[in-house]
Amino acid sequence: MAARPRILLISRNPPTGRGTGARIRAGMFLQALLTRCEVHLLVIAPELSDADRGTPLLQQCASLSSDPMDWRSRRRAARFDGNSAAPAYLWGALSSDPANALSLTRREGERLLDQLPCREFDAVFAIRLSMARVAQQLFDWQMIGARCRVFDLDDIESRLVARERAMTRANSGRAVDIARRVEQAKLARVERRLIRAWDQVYLCSEEDRSALARQLRVGNVFAVPNTCAPIAVAPPDHAVPPEILFVGSMRYAPNADAALFFCTRILPRLCEHLGETPVTRIVGAGPDERLRALNGTRGIEIVGAVERIEDCYQSAALVIAPIRFGGGTRIKIIEALAAGRPVVATALGAEGLGLRDQQDLLLADDAEAFAAACARVLRDPSLWHSLVANGRASYAARFAVEVVTEAFMKVFLDCVGGAGPE
Repeated sequence: MAARPRILLISRNPPTGRGTGARIRAGMFLQALLTRCEVHLLVIAPELSDADRGTPLLQQCASLSSDPMDWRSRRRAARFDGNSAAPAYLWGALSSDPANALSLTRREGERLLDQLPCREFDAVFAIRLSMARVAQQLFDWQMIGARCRVFDLDDIESRLVARERAMTRANSGRAVDIARRVEQAKLARVERRLIRAWDQVYLCSEEDRSALARQLRVGNVFAVPNTCAPIAVAPPDHAVPPEILFVGSMRYAPNADAALFFCTRILPRLCEHLGETPVTRIVGAGPDERLRALNGTRGIEIVGAVERIEDCYQSAALVIAPIRFGGGTRIKIIEALAAGRPVVATALGAEGLGLRDQQDLLLADDAEAFAAACARVLRDPSLWHSLVANGRASYAARFAVEVVTEAFMKVFLDCVGGAGPE
């Protein structure tokens, strides 16, 4: 029997397969790799909880190591965060690594590797740009070896910064705008170097894959869509007051902005369209003071983090994604399709998913159009059921776990050069 390929998986987010979008995507990769490979997991995060360590996916790894990420470069970057005065923030951007592309010292690299049972692998798989940068430094210092190097870029991080900069430029001030432009340029340089140096790079949409391949003139970029496990919930009764759901970590700026945009500018218009006030649940860890201040007003519930996202979809009649900047694809939309819930999203919110407006979901960008689209779905049972049926069909055909992981493993094993035992 052929030996199973030995893989070092490096992730900043514990790949539990549940919780944030980053954990779900990392968990998808880990789950797929475990079926055919011997996986050694290195989680680089400020905190890896006992609950994380005890999740079934992590328990199946051949080894599990972690690092608290107490690096000199991270401590320096933390002194120049978004709460710094503008000159300090600008100086931090000019003098420090981007937060998603930090540098190691050799001693910090040795400390990482001292925890591993070996330093030679068939493949090193890094989750996100930050971990690919870490692994690249270890390769440069010849501290680890691998026949195949792959990483999941997921979305184009320099573009995410560019979009946030464009969205907030008017209110951020010149120093902060320059700082973000510098960060964007630094991230773009790191992206270019790593994409050209590694064997395979994964993005979550075909649109991003195609654009990046053309821009850099490379053939090592592949699309691996986001996915989520099926969500078994019953359809809500249209006779009850409508309930609207928004899901996403509020620590992620595009999600916090989207929640505020809906609650302050879209919801008042929607109430006028409906002639009643729907319940709006904002679910996700880390809501800031602006969102918490809205709790209890105009039917808004700021829920925060939850243990079972299934319960949130159970009571929802409509899922919204009023995203105005960001990158990648929204797992919240894929979850809604899997749960059999209709979706109203901005065009950017649904970007990269290939879903059809008026068939799989409704698209609207400005506040009035978004409110009108939500009202249409909540008032029209025929439209509601049509969106649900088409959305479920799209999930099954393109985003189901088995569909995504089978396509991913074929690409990955071609790189490793061995399929391992069935």
